[in-house]
Amino acid sequence: MRHADARFIEAEAHDDAFALLLAGHVLPELGRAAEAEATLAEAIALATARGDLLHLGAALNNRRNLSVARGDLARARDDLGRALRIGRDLGMIGSEYVYRFNLGELEHQAGEPARAVPHVARAVELERRHPEAATAPLARLLAARRAAHAGDLAAARALIEEVQAASQAPGAALGRPSDRVLVEMVRLAVDAAPEPAWRALRERSRRESLEQEPIEVCEQHGLTALRAGRREEGIAALECALELAREIPSLAGPRLEAALALARARTG
Repeated sequence: MRHADARFIEAEAHDDAFALLLAGHVLPELGRAAEAEATLAEAIALATARGDLLHLGAALNNRRNLSVARGDLARARDDLGRALRIGRDLGMIGSEYVYRFNLGELEHQAGEPARAVPHVARAVELERRHPEAATAPLARLLAARRAAHAGDLAAARALIEEVQAASQAPGAALGRPSDRVLVEMVRLAVDAAPEPAWRALRERSRRESLEQEPIEVCEQHGLTALRAGRREEGIAALECALELAREIPSLAGPRLEAALALARARTG
C-alpha cells in the first residue's frame, strides 16, 4: 500500500517515468536519500510537463517515505494530499483508496489521531463499498490498529473480527506476513495478553514487519502493559519502541519520549 500500486501504472510499465518511480522508492532503503530526492523530483517534473496526472500522483505518493526519513511531516502530508486530489479528480476509486490509507497511516504514525480519523474512515468506507479497489481489508486493519492504540478495545475487537472474517473471502486474504503481525498485535492488545506472547510477537515483527511497524508493535505492547498495571514491563516496551525509532526512519520519537516520561513519573 505504501508505494504506488502497479495496477495504476502497468499500462506504461516500460516508460521512463515508471523507472524513476521505482528508483525513487528503492533508493531511500539503500541509504541513498539524496539520489532518491533528485530522482523523485525528476519524476514529478516529467509527469507535470506531460500533464501525466497518473504518474504525478504516484510520484508524490512515493515521496512519502523519503519525507518521513527526513522528519518532514509537512511535506509528506502535502504530497499525499495532492496525490489524493489527483486521484479524486481522475475519478479513480483505487487511487483514492490508496492515498486515503496512506494519509491515515501517516497521521496515525505521527501521533495525530484527529487528523487520521477522516482518512481512515473514508478508506474503510471505500473498502467496504468497492471491494474491487482493495485486495485485502487493510483499511479496517488500520482502523483496528488506531482503536487499539487509543485504548478503545471494544472497537478494536469488533474491527479485528471483521478483518479476519473479510480476509476469508476468495482473493481477500492478508497475504503479507507483516499484515498478519499487525492482526496479532491488535489481538494481543484486546486480550491484554501477558508478556511472553508480546515478546514472541516482537521477535516475529523484527523479521517480518515493514518500515515503522516494529516500532508500533513495541509501543502497543507498552501501552497494553501500562493499561493492565504492569508498569515495569510497559516502560521497558516503550524504551524498546524509542530505541527502534532511533534506528528506523519514523516520526514517533517525540511521542514516545513523552509517553515514557509520563509512565516513569507515574511509576515514581
